[in-house]
Amino acid sequence: MRRKMIALAMVCAVAAGWTMFQSADAGGDKRGPTPVVRNHYELRSLPYADTFVLLRFEKYSGRVWRFNALRWDDIEETTAVPPGEYDVLLVPIGNPINPLGVAVTAKDYRTYRIEKETGRTWMIQANKWAEMKDR
Repeated sequence: MRRKMIALAMVCAVAAGWTMFQSADAGGDKRGPTPVVRNHYELRSLPYADTFVLLRFEKYSGRVWRFNALRWDDIEETTAVPPGEYDVLLVPIGNPINPLGVAVTAKDYRTYRIEKETGRTWMIQANKWAEMKDR
């Protein structure tokens, strides 16, 4: 008899706990699950003596814009870019000390984009993205 009472008490405790868990979940916020907040845009900059190179990119589409006289110019794609998680890197070429009044050109730096999961990589050539091939 004592075993039956202990077993009944345990069943009741488990059922009560399960009921409290279910009602707390069901009676909560009616808006649904909290959406995941993702930071979609990032900036990359490369300073020079009296100027800079500034890029804005969307992390999940890989789309990149170059800052040009108070506007964002889209960098042309040569192929479709799959969704993923992207990063962009600006690398100075030679001496980043730019004499005053001399415009920074594409010869002064390189721009690379990588899709972090697959490792696919692109670089800008002739103002367009070109995918770098694996050997």
